[in-house]
Amino acid sequence: LVTCVLISNATCASGNPATSNTMTMTVSANLPVSVVIAANPPGTICQGTNVTFTATPTNGGPTPAFQWKLNGGNVGTNSATYSNSTLANSNLVTCVLTSNATCASPSTVNSNNINITVNSLPVVSINVSAQQICSGSNDTLTATGATSYLWQNATTLNPLIALSLTSTTLFSVVGTDANGCTNSSSIQVTTNPIPQTTLFLSSAICSGGLVSLSQSTSPVVTGSTLSWARSSPSEIASTLPTDSSASSTSVFISSGNFFNSSDSTPQLVIFTASSTGPSPNFCAGTIVIDTVYVNPSPPSPTVISLEPDFITVPNDTDTVCYRSTNLSFGFGTSFMNAHSTLNLTYNWTISPNNSILVFTSDDSSHVLLNFNDTSVSSSSTISLLVSNEFGCSNSLSKTVFISPDTSIVLDTIVRHPVANTLLCLNNTATKYQWGYDDNNSSLSSHIIQGETFQDYVAGSSFNVTTKFYWVMLFDGNCYTKIYYNHPHFKTITPLELLPEKVSVYPNPNNGTFQIALNKIPSGTFTIKVIDEIGNEIKTIEKNSITSSGTASIDLSDLTDGIYFLLLRDESSFYPSQKFIKQSSGK
Repeated sequence: LVTCVLISNATCASGNPATSNTMTMTVSANLPVSVVIAANPPGTICQGTNVTFTATPTNGGPTPAFQWKLNGGNVGTNSATYSNSTLANSNLVTCVLTSNATCASPSTVNSNNINITVNSLPVVSINVSAQQICSGSNDTLTATGATSYLWQNATTLNPLIALSLTSTTLFSVVGTDANGCTNSSSIQVTTNPIPQTTLFLSSAICSGGLVSLSQSTSPVVTGSTLSWARSSPSEIASTLPTDSSASSTSVFISSGNFFNSSDSTPQLVIFTASSTGPSPNFCAGTIVIDTVYVNPSPPSPTVISLEPDFITVPNDTDTVCYRSTNLSFGFGTSFMNAHSTLNLTYNWTISPNNSILVFTSDDSSHVLLNFNDTSVSSSSTISLLVSNEFGCSNSLSKTVFISPDTSIVLDTIVRHPVANTLLCLNNTATKYQWGYDDNNSSLSSHIIQGETFQDYVAGSSFNVTTKFYWVMLFDGNCYTKIYYNHPHFKTITPLELLPEKVSVYPNPNNGTFQIALNKIPSGTFTIKVIDEIGNEIKTIEKNSITSSGTASIDLSDLTDGIYFLLLRDESSFYPSQKFIKQSSGK
């Protein structure tokens, strides 16, 4: 108890001394303050483990304060717990407690120390046989770096064999080491689709036709290639074209690439085909097999002008004059002879103006065309379609250009009995070429070498039974042809006689005589001596024969007989009367 007595020295103090009230005092003992920390989980941990530390204070008061420390540095918050998942080996964790209890002694204390032991995580990896595989293939995955493993499908097998993968898959594994620490790894295996091949083959095709091959996948395998092969027959090339286009899903191959078109027998062809995907796996589809009969196509024809070479113009074309007649086009005897054993049919067409086709030979080897038609255009295309018994065909065309030049006037050919001389009455052409067609099924055309004048002396070789005679007229730009005795164009008439424009006297004579010109211009002449059967005996040159004069001729070296003279200048020829050479005394 505590009291106080007051003694006053004041004047006139009353109640002096005076005693105070009494106070009762309570004395408490000092409170010791402490703090203990514990780890959960306790002991050694694995790298990355989250550890929670809890502080338990003694005499901390109603609101104690906590300061956590890691290796002496302040961490955490003012809380009785502290968590850390990044602790390293040998880390030191402590806690400082400040108590607000009455009579706390001391008010601030340090906790116990916790030394951290951390084990490293295992380094887990996955080795795979192939990270890209073809759809439906197996793959082997092997985990390493730990002592036991758990795959995402709950299997503990190692290595893991994945069977018949059909889609891209992410594989994951958790590995545990001897310390119980775990780590994981994953790898993606990509499955590439396999191109599927389909053959679209007809039961029979013609050589040179198209065989179709395509791939079918969903989705389409971009960049895949299509490959052909065949196992028969031996005439077919062993390697066929391959389509390597990155965006192509089909390929069409001409059967002409693998069939010997000169063979006349159908061939049964066995095809094998497959598709292969792009790099890096080159997934190959299933090989498919199909068969098809390949019928032989006829050989490719050749449409050519059958006229003499001198009328051919550049660029492998022919130019004819408007109103040109009887021009011959065909495929020639060489084509016919080469394929005579094949059962071929021929069909000729002219576009436009099919009406200008006026004659086809019996064996269809050539046609004759007349361009003497007001509807004829500037060019005509001559087409030949060759077909065989299998329904296969081949064709070729040739373009003929038609010149508007009409300077060549159509005319006729007449014959003089002197040496069977043929004369074209048209004298406006710049060049002539005589020839004939054989009077047979092919009507093969021939030129007569050197006969490039307005007249042609056939002599004893003249034969209208086996030959169809013609003359080609050329004006420098285009050409036309006139027949003498073609059965389709002209009926042979009795001898066409020309006036005898050269007189011979005396007649008979001994080989020395005079000739006189009858209404023939003066000039220089080549004189041909012809015997009675049409053979040319000799040729002499005679200069400056005037139309009103005469010229001396010496043929005394000839044997006795009947002869004719043919005088020719630059533009025409002139026959003489028949004369008799008779030696003296006979």
